[in-house]
Amino acid sequence: VGIVTITSGLNYGNSLQNLGLIFFLKELGINAETILNEYDSSHIKRKLDRKIKNFIKKKTNILGKRKKTIFDETRQDKYLSFDKKYIQFSKKHIKHNEITDEIINEYDFFIAGSDIIWNNVYKSDVMFLKNVPSEKKIAYAASFGSDYLPKSSYVEYKEALKDFKEISVREKDGGKIIFKLLNRNV
Repeated sequence: VGIVTITSGLNYGNSLQNLGLIFFLKELGINAETILNEYDSSHIKRKLDRKIKNFIKKKTNILGKRKKTIFDETRQDKYLSFDKKYIQFSKKHIKHNEITDEIINEYDFFIAGSDIIWNNVYKSDVMFLKNVPSEKKIAYAASFGSDYLPKSSYVEYKEALKDFKEISVREKDGGKIIFKLLNRNV
């Protein structure tokens, strides 16, 4: 199983929900790994880019916030080492914000979730598993991050969600949104 979820922002909440899903699947005897999206992942930054950015941060630190910069670097290192230690990541990555046939052929199923993956402000085709055949598409504890979806987004979301084989959502409000869109109880 390939898991598609949020892997950016150095957020332990993202990592813990991802790890929880991996452990849950493991208990069911299912092998799973998280597929990183090169467009939006804290895990794929090039080391040289990171070093250059940190050097510039330190040298332009005219307000005396150097301690915060060091704290941010330490936090980032701890976060990435936590993920590296506990979360199995795929060798192949999503590139150009698109799930390719090569990746689709690697997995029997794809799980989108469990996080705020369907937020109307930060939506991405990847989180809707665009290009993945419907028989392979599952949403687990997905969230809209809101109790409301603007009517102007209904057509787009209905199209993006209609061919998921299975959908579960994190909040009751998400279930109400799915029902409005698809006339489907989740």
